[in-house]
Amino acid sequence: VCVCVRVAGYEFSKKVPSLSSHFPWWVWLARMSGVRIVPAEGGPAADPSDIELTPQPMSGWADPAGAVAETSLAVSDKQSLNQQVDALVRRVDEQNTALDKVLATQDQVDQEWLASLDRDSRGMEERFTRLETKLKQQQELVDSIRNNQEHIRRLLTIHDKVAEQDRQIRMFVDGQKALLSSLQQPMQEPFDLIRSLQSTQAQVMQAMTAVNMTPEDAVEDLSYMYPIPAVGAALQPRRQRKLKTGGEGTGKYTYAADLLGGMTPYPHFDADLDAKKLFKAMKGWGTRERVLIAVLGSRVCEQRMQIAQAYNTNYRRDLMTDLHKETSGNFQALLDALMTTPADFDAYSVHRAVKGLGTNDTALIEVLCTRTNDQIRAMKVAYAARYGHDVESDVRGDTSGSYQQLLLAILACQRDESGTVDLEKATDDARRLYQAGEGKAGTDDNVFITVFTRNNFNQLRAIADMYKKFGEHDIDKIVSKETSFNFRKALTTIMHCALSPPRLFATLVHDAMKGAGTRNTTLIRILVTRCEVDLKDVCLAYQQMFKQSLQARVRAETSGNFQKLLLELFADDGFDPDADAKTFKSELETRKKEFHRVLAHRTLAQRLQWREAYLANYRRSVVSDCESKLSGDFRRLAVAMLTPAEELAAVYVRKAVAGLGTNNTGLIEILCSRSGAEMEKMKKTYQELYGRSLVDDVRADTSGSYQTLLCALIEATRDEHEPIDQDKVTTAAAQLFKAGEQRLGTDESAFIQVLTTHSWAVTGAICEAYSKLCEYDLERSIKRETSLNFKRALLAIIQVARSPESYFASRLYHAMKGIGTRDDSLIFIMVDRAEKDLKFIAESFFSQFKITLESMITGDTSGHYRKVLLALLERARLTNLPRVKPQQIAGSGGDDDGDGAAGHLQQGVHQPVDMVVPYVIAPSVGAGAPGALGGAAGGPGRGSSSATLRDSVVTHSHT
Repeated sequence: VCVCVRVAGYEFSKKVPSLSSHFPWWVWLARMSGVRIVPAEGGPAADPSDIELTPQPMSGWADPAGAVAETSLAVSDKQSLNQQVDALVRRVDEQNTALDKVLATQDQVDQEWLASLDRDSRGMEERFTRLETKLKQQQELVDSIRNNQEHIRRLLTIHDKVAEQDRQIRMFVDGQKALLSSLQQPMQEPFDLIRSLQSTQAQVMQAMTAVNMTPEDAVEDLSYMYPIPAVGAALQPRRQRKLKTGGEGTGKYTYAADLLGGMTPYPHFDADLDAKKLFKAMKGWGTRERVLIAVLGSRVCEQRMQIAQAYNTNYRRDLMTDLHKETSGNFQALLDALMTTPADFDAYSVHRAVKGLGTNDTALIEVLCTRTNDQIRAMKVAYAARYGHDVESDVRGDTSGSYQQLLLAILACQRDESGTVDLEKATDDARRLYQAGEGKAGTDDNVFITVFTRNNFNQLRAIADMYKKFGEHDIDKIVSKETSFNFRKALTTIMHCALSPPRLFATLVHDAMKGAGTRNTTLIRILVTRCEVDLKDVCLAYQQMFKQSLQARVRAETSGNFQKLLLELFADDGFDPDADAKTFKSELETRKKEFHRVLAHRTLAQRLQWREAYLANYRRSVVSDCESKLSGDFRRLAVAMLTPAEELAAVYVRKAVAGLGTNNTGLIEILCSRSGAEMEKMKKTYQELYGRSLVDDVRADTSGSYQTLLCALIEATRDEHEPIDQDKVTTAAAQLFKAGEQRLGTDESAFIQVLTTHSWAVTGAICEAYSKLCEYDLERSIKRETSLNFKRALLAIIQVARSPESYFASRLYHAMKGIGTRDDSLIFIMVDRAEKDLKFIAESFFSQFKITLESMITGDTSGHYRKVLLALLERARLTNLPRVKPQQIAGSGGDDDGDGAAGHLQQGVHQPVDMVVPYVIAPSVGAGAPGALGGAAGGPGRGSSSATLRDSVVTHSHT
């Protein structure tokens, strides 16, 4: 059945299986809701207890028989119904009361939970605060410990230097005392004794001549060249005997070592900057090995140790560990050798020679038999610290016999290193060697050990010379004949090192590269240990002995980054004008892609040297050969790189004004960026090349104010050394303001006069002062007041005065922007600025245009043209020439006075410089201001320290 209830005009139906069991529910619903229940017939409202509910059929419902069920329900038991309803209401009220209690309890629990949470949060905040305080205290403690460690390291370094200086001073004092004691002569002897001795000597010589005896050279020299020392020798019996029996004197036994020397300290060294370069080269994916080669290959050992310390201090990383992670093979081994002190490297070499099965006697002999006492002592200390036991025990365990005794005698450091020559003792030792070897059956090895390990190298040379008087052969051959195996090899090495160290090491390095394969460990050891001592002498000896350049042999036997780093150790990158001329001539015919090595990897001075060598060797002009055998843009680039700077500028100005039309862009780039000295050289060169006046040619191709401006620039009326006077700067700025913004029309002559006569520093200051007088800056005023080429030239002058690198970066970008490339502009700027500020131009290029200069060149060029340009840029990036930091410097000065080529720089203004030398400017520091400016060589003056110079340099990292 369906029970239907109509409430407030709405009819609600419920289908129930049994009406009797659900009737109380409907009554309760009626009473609780207070609604009227109307009978099904639609009669008047009645009390719920009297209502008769008539079920209505549901819409769409029918019984199986298809008839609607009709059921009547009569409400008769009112009392019973009311009781049930009341009971139900009470139960609902009880439930509501219980629910209210539950809700109240829940609210109380929530409040307690919130209070607990608030207490816990406050407690956590207090704990975090205490923790942060402890962390800060710990960080301060760590920083303090690090600072103390740094101070300790510095103190230890200072202590070592002081100890070394103290040792050298003691050696010098002892030497002076010995010299004074040897020079003391009895001045009371009368001069007639001198004449008597000389007369007696002359009579003896005449008597010897009469009986067909030839006097010794020393006796002959004694009579004429050294009369007074002969008297002194006569008064000292030992010296008298030495001079009478000494042969040709002692001077020839003193070896003039280090005639050429080796690598010298890098002039613009900055440990922090080099450490930054290395860190960036190894950061992220991949490694820029060329940066590692350029930095570590051109610094001496002491500078490399400073770089390692700066790397650890600045980046909290170990440089050796990072190098090991980023490199491998022979390149890694060479870097390890370079980043190790000489004592540690010798200790490593000796330990490597004796560890494991067998012994590398070649390395052991080379290290021990060629080192001084001080070097051996330092090696022994390093060996004990590194491996935990002394080197003598390891050598004793891996050697035997006379060979062992010889090495142990060397390790005892008993060699006399005074350098003095005693010819009498040399004769005695030569006689002893003869009697111990050639003069008897068998050989007394102990005599050879004593003589070869106790005498200094000069004395050994004298002994070798004296030995010729006793034996039939020279001492070298006798050693080979009387001894054998490693003992003979060690004695021969000592004697050859005494006779000529460069020839010895030239032979050793030749043996390392001889035959199939190369003994790279030996090659690394020799080149690293000799690169700061006498590597240039070794190269000269190698050339004389084997008729080949050592650099060329190394280049032929090695490859890759290992080869490049080895060649860097030769200090001058193996520069040989004749070799470069030969290489370039071969490249013109074979095109083996070596152009960049002799062009971009050489300075302009070096290129001009091998240009002259080319002419001398082949009777041909290299420029003519380039023009005939090369083509396109690469031909123009090669010719430009082989042309002196002033001649190159003159040639490009001539190209700009020759023929129909004028290349105003090129003309403005060159004339508006030259210094006075550069302009004078260019004018003179132009006259010599073309027999014409530069002013006349420019005047013939231009007109108006533009013509007047260019001619004023060519006349070089700019005062390059004009100091900044604020009153004059303000007056000049006001003059420009009155000539432009403050009047109807423009007085262009005022702009010409102001912008062509003042120094670059003053011009920049005028630009800044103008911005304070006018609502526009000077550039905008020029754009408003002028037009065409005159406007472009004025803007170029202002941009060069403000920042030359920004100006040239903009010119390079516009030269390669869009379709096609202005190759003349690209070539001239790249070649002209390569040794001036190309590195900073590249940085400014990326800063302005968000693309690297390398990317632009790669996209706009190709072939050898691209390769040489990129190599030129790469070499410029790797130089350590510091950026000009504008400083307000009082006074005046110039190149002629030795105050530096840069002249006066002012705060906020970049100063273009006549870049005959790299421009390096250090700030004035107190009373040392006159010495703070870089001298003619471009380095810091006497009044500046390396730290001051480093602080003065504005450095920018490149992408």
